[in-house]
Amino acid sequence: MQQRKVIRGGLYIRSHPEENVTDCVFATLELVSIPGKAGIRLRRLGPFVLAGSLICMASFSLGGCSHATDNVVKPSTEWQKLDAGPFSISAPPGWKFQVSMGIDSYVGRFSGDGFVLYSDYGENSNHLDDLESSEYLVDETFVGRLRARIVSPKTSGHGITGIYVQNIVGSHSLNLSANDLSSTQQELALRMFRTLQFNPARDTQF
Repeated sequence: MQQRKVIRGGLYIRSHPEENVTDCVFATLELVSIPGKAGIRLRRLGPFVLAGSLICMASFSLGGCSHATDNVVKPSTEWQKLDAGPFSISAPPGWKFQVSMGIDSYVGRFSGDGFVLYSDYGENSNHLDDLESSEYLVDETFVGRLRARIVSPKTSGHGITGIYVQNIVGSHSLNLSANDLSSTQQELALRMFRTLQFNPARDTQF
């Protein structure tokens, strides 16, 4: 089926009718591109495009459109999926997941390739929002269709490389992080973060 792309007033609205998904990002052009009968459809859609733009702008101020673009990295065919209950992550062969003893949250550790990623799933997971901005790269993004914050030190080997995913089920969020990774380890961890998937039905296991 055809895609409809509308760029208006600095906002890019993209619709995928066959997938029932709509997402939006900011753009700099003003262009309406609709295959066939562009002029007629433009006149008819004008008011709705404007209304949609205003709705999307309001959605961004509250945390993004309801159907946001996912920044997912497709794992290598050789990678394995590690099931941690409420969530899972893909990792190279040899990686293992082990549940640890938690007090008020579900905690564990993913280990492989010479380092460990520590997970904390619950109501009090570290938001990773108190790091010195001059020393870290911060990516506010979406993973598994949920809002996420990915941080990494500008200087490899010094600091936290981690991801925080908020409000997975109610107030339950996820922090997954490691300290002082080499540049190679940091690159691998950032790739792994993008493979996270979530299973709310198993949120009640802890």
